[in-house]
Amino acid sequence: MKCRLQNTQLQDNLSFMKDFQPLSTKEQEAVKQVTEIFKSKNFIPCIACRYCMEKCPKNIAIPD
Repeated sequence: MKCRLQNTQLQDNLSFMKDFQPLSTKEQEAVKQVTEIFKSKNFIPCIACRYCMEKCPKNIAIPD
């Protein structure tokens, strides 16, 4: 039974890929542009201090 359940879960997890289409050239270029914008902003990377957890009203594990 466990094996069948795992197989069903695996099939379900993979089902979203059946109509997979890679990013178009235009979409890839958009991703590159956004990446460059983010890199240029000098954001402070997450250091997993969990300070944001104290303020999250839904207790979402943001750093995780």
